[in-house]
Amino acid sequence: MESKDGTYHIVDLKKGFLGRKLVKGKIERERFIDYVAELVAQLINYERYFEESENRDYAKSNYGIEVNNEIKLIGVIGGFYEYDEIAVSKILRQYSTKITIISYFDLATLIKRIPRGSASG
Repeated sequence: MESKDGTYHIVDLKKGFLGRKLVKGKIERERFIDYVAELVAQLINYERYFEESENRDYAKSNYGIEVNNEIKLIGVIGGFYEYDEIAVSKILRQYSTKITIISYFDLATLIKRIPRGSASG
């Protein structure tokens, strides 16, 4: 995703939960936190990919995307009812401040705030 200042960031959109609980095992343990941890791991791997100069050069020469150290890692996961802010905070405490995890509800709210006819960023 390109921001207004021309900086690129990585955004990973995960499938919404469609109102069903994510559970695991016979006792149906909630597993939203597992889903978030997996998303964070993917975002970190994307960042590692772009740490290699040959991968940054490829993105620049083939797509005009210039990746630098200002990259943010953004994951979108779950709807209004499935998103668990406490679980997300517990996971993110262990990682870089470059990582942001939001719900699809939050994403929709942000999009609604963008004035019509303006470039998003």
